[in-house]
This record gives sequence, C-alpha cells and structure tokens, in this order.
Amino acid sequence: FYAQALETGEATSPTQADLHRKRAEALAKAGRGYESGQTYLQAAACSAHNDAAELRRLAAEQLMRSGHLDDGSRIFFNLLREAGIYMPTRPLESLLCTLSLRALIRVRGLRWRERSEADSPASTLRKLDLLWNGAMVLTSANPIFANYLQARHMLRALRAGEPFRLASTFSVGAIYVSLGGNREYKHGLKLLNLGRQLAERFEDPYLLALTYLSWATVDLVCGYVENGLVHCRVAVTHLKQVDRRAKAWEVGSSNMLLTWFLGWGGRIRELSERLPGSMEA
Repeated sequence: FYAQALETGEATSPTQADLHRKRAEALAKAGRGYESGQTYLQAAACSAHNDAAELRRLAAEQLMRSGHLDDGSRIFFNLLREAGIYMPTRPLESLLCTLSLRALIRVRGLRWRERSEADSPASTLRKLDLLWNGAMVLTSANPIFANYLQARHMLRALRAGEPFRLASTFSVGAIYVSLGGNREYKHGLKLLNLGRQLAERFEDPYLLALTYLSWATVDLVCGYVENGLVHCRVAVTHLKQVDRRAKAWEVGSSNMLLTWFLGWGGRIRELSERLPGSMEA
C-alpha cells in the first residue's frame, strides 16, 4: 500500500519521506531485509523531512542482517566515523582494545544511575544504537571487531543508565563473555540475570526474547544442551508476542539454535517434525 501511494506521484515531499520510512519498516517486519534497507536509504535521501543518519543506521542493519554485508558494512563504518567512534584497524588491535574495555568494566563494576530515554541526550542514544547494531549483526562475519563494539556499548550503556539499552547490553554481553569458556559461565549468568530482571520489570516481550535467546547461545558455547533447549523454547514463546518491531532475524536465530539443540539432545523425532516448518519460516 505504501508503494502504491508513492507510485501515484501525488504525495508532497514530506508525505513521500514519511511513506518511504513506513514502507521500509513494513518490509523489515516482513523479513525482506534487502528491500527494507534500500527503502530506508530512499527515506534517508529525504533529509529535509527525515533523520537521515538514523535511517542510514537502520538501512545498514537490514542490509547486514539479510546477508548483504559489503553494502551494509560500508554504510555502517561511515556512520561510525561520523559519530567519532574509534575503530581499530587490525584484529590484534581490536582484541587488545576489547580486553582493556572488559577489564575497565570489571574494575568499575556493573553499577548505573538510571535515566529514562527522554532524559538521555539524543547523541548518546544514537551512538549506543550504532554500537548495538555492529555488536549484534557482525557476530559471525567479524567476531573480534563485534566483541570490541559490544564492550564499548556496555561501558557507554552503564554510563548512560537507560534501562532498555542496559537490558540489551547485559544479555548480548553474556554471549561475548562466555566465549572465554566454562570458567566465564557464572559471569555470563550474572549479566543474563541483570538483563532478565530489567526485561521483566518492563514486561517487554522483545527484551525477554533477546535475554533467553542470548542465554541459549551461552548454553551452546558452554555445552549445556538441555538448558539451551529450555531457554530457546522460552525465547520462541516471547518472540510470538512481539508485534512492534522487526523480528525476522531473531526468529531465524532461534530456529537455528532450536534445530541444533534438538539434534544434539537426541530429539530426532521432534527435529524431523519441526525442521520443514523452520526452513519455510
């Protein structure tokens, strides 16, 4: 419908900008990441009526999530430069920076002074969301750099104190922490519990799904198959309640994890029943 409205050629410039943005949101919710990314870029081109930087961030996110890493990363790295966020140029430098940031977080602790989103500077939230995109989407393609981005996100989120972003960073941060193996499992659980408590306080199904999806990933890394299966099922339950944001990437990740856990847990009958539906989804 948004596309048809645009095709009439009758919309004013402000209306065109709004239609492009809403069409991009609808495509993202439908899991059509590439088309969504391209449409977000069209919306960003209407810079007189839209927040161009924010829409470019959303475009980069959708492009990277849909596998168009070169196009998405190019936009994403330009946004990082424009935001003044330091980017290590080599893997070893990323690793050393990450270790320094993680050590700083452990020394300062996980304390924060809570501020609502409305009371937080827009520039702070913009940088947090940009770091979040990279930490989430680049996990597989560039895990060392993604780890660095997540560490920076956690430190900034603790300083900002905005609860939604804190819950997100605690949950996903647990995944990166758990890469240290079973010796870091308890530390990962501490982060997950903080994220879960915030998500439950706000009764936010997306945050709850993210927490349990992250928990299942930590179980995967540390070899807790039965726990991972339970947490993955809970994540799927919460994702079904999410209706206000794009969730195709999260649904795909949960289906992939569930497939692994069912196979490794020896639940072959259930796996054979679920697999066709998961592949269609």
